[in-house]
Amino acid sequence: WISLLPYLLSQFTNQRGGSKLQKMDKLFSVIAILILTLLSGLGDANGFVHAANIWNKGRIVLSELARATIGFTFGIATYMVSIRYFQKFGIVTPEMQTIGWMVITIIGVAVIGGRFTHWQAFDQFLSVAIIIGLCILVIRTNG
Repeated sequence: WISLLPYLLSQFTNQRGGSKLQKMDKLFSVIAILILTLLSGLGDANGFVHAANIWNKGRIVLSELARATIGFTFGIATYMVSIRYFQKFGIVTPEMQTIGWMVITIIGVAVIGGRFTHWQAFDQFLSVAIIIGLCILVIRTNG
């Protein structure tokens, strides 16, 4: 999500000309993209955390199945709505559309699952560096 912010802002600030209404429309699209991407990633992260607990000793845990399904349903629904604003803003490649979702989902799973804070400092640093590296790679190859 944060990795997507500089790209979005650069696209907004590099715009020359255009009416005030067009600029406000672009700003609204940026805000919608950020909010919907955050919600989508957190919804899917919640789904992943609960999906990991669906099976207990070979038996399905219906409450975890329901929570996972709700998380994934919310996540994909908000993602699908975000695509409208990505396209309206001119971001049409799936790599660019999903990078913010990927970062939020990965961080969300680590934080919601509660294990990230128990990792060693080097492992936390390494995970953040890998996420940043992936974001740079996607932006450089599709930007």
